[in-house]
Amino acid sequence: MTEQPLATPGTPAPTILIVDDNANNLATLSDYLLEYDFEILIARSGDQGLARAQVTHPAMILLDIVMPGMDGFEVCRRLKADAATQDIPVIFLTALGETEHKVKAFQLGAVDYITKPLQREEVLARVLTHLRLRALTGELEHTVQARTAELVQVNRQLQYEITERERAEAALRDSEIKYRNLVEHANDGVVIVQDEILQYCNSALAKLQGYAVEEMLGRPIGDFVAPDALSRLRENQRRRRAGELVPQTYELAILHKDGHVLPVELNVGQTIYQGQPADQVFIRDIAARKQMEAALQQRIIALTRPLDDVQSIAFTDLFDLAEIQAIQDAFAKATGVASLITTPEGVPLTRPSNFRRLCQEVVRKTPQGLANCMHSDAVIARANMGGPTVQPCLSAGLWSGGAAIMVGEQHMTLLKEGAL
Repeated sequence: MTEQPLATPGTPAPTILIVDDNANNLATLSDYLLEYDFEILIARSGDQGLARAQVTHPAMILLDIVMPGMDGFEVCRRLKADAATQDIPVIFLTALGETEHKVKAFQLGAVDYITKPLQREEVLARVLTHLRLRALTGELEHTVQARTAELVQVNRQLQYEITERERAEAALRDSEIKYRNLVEHANDGVVIVQDEILQYCNSALAKLQGYAVEEMLGRPIGDFVAPDALSRLRENQRRRRAGELVPQTYELAILHKDGHVLPVELNVGQTIYQGQPADQVFIRDIAARKQMEAALQQRIIALTRPLDDVQSIAFTDLFDLAEIQAIQDAFAKATGVASLITTPEGVPLTRPSNFRRLCQEVVRKTPQGLANCMHSDAVIARANMGGPTVQPCLSAGLWSGGAAIMVGEQHMTLLKEGAL
């Protein structure tokens, strides 16, 4: 028995259907093919061969051309017209030598032909060749299908990743727009610095320093920082890049375009700008805070002085004029009287509250009238240990009252009131 070349362990041997009306041809072909343990089916007519092919779906059909009734050409045509049998390879058996018959066989879908009389070597060579081709074709189709399925899955994954990336990029763009809008409309200044070059600044910082944004971009930060503060800024940056612990928030002095110094508070962080590391700095104007701190410090010093050392203390060292003005205005409105606070010399410290038109717009509008009013205020609100002074004013003759504000024995200021 010759070794079977096409069947693998655990799989059945290929089935070959032989269709021929000649018993000798059937016996001869069967003998040749049984050497390879093929499963052999036979049919003695075209009708019988077509029926068996449709039921058994053999691996190959050896088909005689010249048969009574339905010839081989018609059987082949019908086989190829049926989706269930059209892929079965057909090899024609023919004694016809005419070229047109061979051409017709191939046109109908046959894969090969074997001429009679039959030769063992030719039969086996053609059968084995086309069975191997069919097996390889099946493997290739399976591989293509598997690869196609794999590519479909990969394509789906790529489409999903593309969709997710587009969604992420859209979200990032939206986030960047929102962040830029927040930065552009922030009350604090915002800058991005790379290698000491100003790459970005918002309008709040440009306005604080007296520039247009375009004037600041692309310039060294040294152009905008007070000279004695630049070294500190550079040292903090050096230490931060070296991995040292450096305060994220600290105070610094920057320069206005006209040259005057502005106290600010920096909040320094790291970011990526155009693919490169950069410093992102939030800058807050603390000039008002510094003024308040200085005023508070002065007030603390004034309030903690001994009462015998108050000669140099001014009213504004002890009180915030804005707050005093608000209290005076509220008092005048609630009581219906005119109110004013002046120095002991009668120089106004606050704006007049509830003054009548005669005093406010007539008497005090002339130099002499104002001088008379100031003299009158100084007299009426002079230091009087006996209590407030009530008398007609020395300017317009309207009734007025005044009281001195004392710190220890120091006459600090006076409060003038009247039904003016």
